[in-house]
Amino acid sequence: VVLQLLQFYKLTEQAESLSRKVCINIRDDRSLIPGGEIYFEDTIFLGTIERVYYRLQQGDRPTLDEVNGELQEFGFDLDQDTFDDLLFQLAAGDERQKVENLLQTKTASGDRILKLLNWQFCKYLLECRGLNFIIGGTLFFWLKNTFNIRDSEDNGDVGENGTKELGLPSDCFVFQQDKFERQLKSLGSFLSNQWPQVAGLLWGAPYFYEFLYEYGAVTEENLEHVRDKLTGLQQQFMENYSDGLWHYSFVHGWPPPAGMSEEAWAAEKERFDRSFTEVPDRVKKRETAFAPQSGLEKALTRLTSPKKPLTEAEKLKEAEQQAAAEKKRRKKQKARRKETKKQKRKQRK
Repeated sequence: VVLQLLQFYKLTEQAESLSRKVCINIRDDRSLIPGGEIYFEDTIFLGTIERVYYRLQQGDRPTLDEVNGELQEFGFDLDQDTFDDLLFQLAAGDERQKVENLLQTKTASGDRILKLLNWQFCKYLLECRGLNFIIGGTLFFWLKNTFNIRDSEDNGDVGENGTKELGLPSDCFVFQQDKFERQLKSLGSFLSNQWPQVAGLLWGAPYFYEFLYEYGAVTEENLEHVRDKLTGLQQQFMENYSDGLWHYSFVHGWPPPAGMSEEAWAAEKERFDRSFTEVPDRVKKRETAFAPQSGLEKALTRLTSPKKPLTEAEKLKEAEQQAAAEKKRRKKQKARRKETKKQKRKQRK
């Protein structure tokens, strides 16, 4: 959570510095659940690629050896083709044409196209919105799970007729609220507990669809439809978490989305700020579409409800149940971390 907040409050140097200090220790510590280092590795990677972007803007083309020299210690090893594609997307040029080519190409898999589109989105967010690559890359990673894209290998998707289908599906970026809400649930679950990411995704997703609209990938009607859906989810979030909105005030350090008036943005910001000083009259239930009732609320419910003293047999049974539940929780958490690590490793290839 600390790393997420550093990222979203635009404290890029601090986020990357922290990541470089702890990443290897976390990776090599056998007592920790595998995969915990991935978010630190990605922060280092995105920060490094942003510096590559700035060098290209100054007419200084870095070499593959230079970039790999910064990254190999943290598990990255770019090949020449990947590096050349990266430099092409980051270099100044006709960005609209580059994006159109990516969206229309039928010579690369959907996974590969999205990896390159990620860099175009990061550039757009930096140049047009003043948000760094770490924010852009993080948003894109979670948004990718909501796209309508077939599972694919590097050489393309397998179609119904058994042949490889390259390129992105025509409905790849059609907003699907059920998939988006599932992504929010996975981030806000008890095991994940990435609530800054939930807020970041809710307030950051409009930028991606504005990016697609800017480059002609979605129509104005599509854009307005997505805005309406996201605004509804944002309202639901603010209503259910009204007493703790100040935890996520970083979203108003970002620019307002296109189409939202300065007055509306200021009023929303004031609502977040007010939650820091207002004391709720009661502990509110927060059972929403995003997550079950929190552990804190359950604990408060147990503490405030009358309860008969347990017998020794009941205490023993309760202890056994708690131990079994804890074992099951750790097993699920370990499996989830391994799967996340596997997916991220695959993404980097």
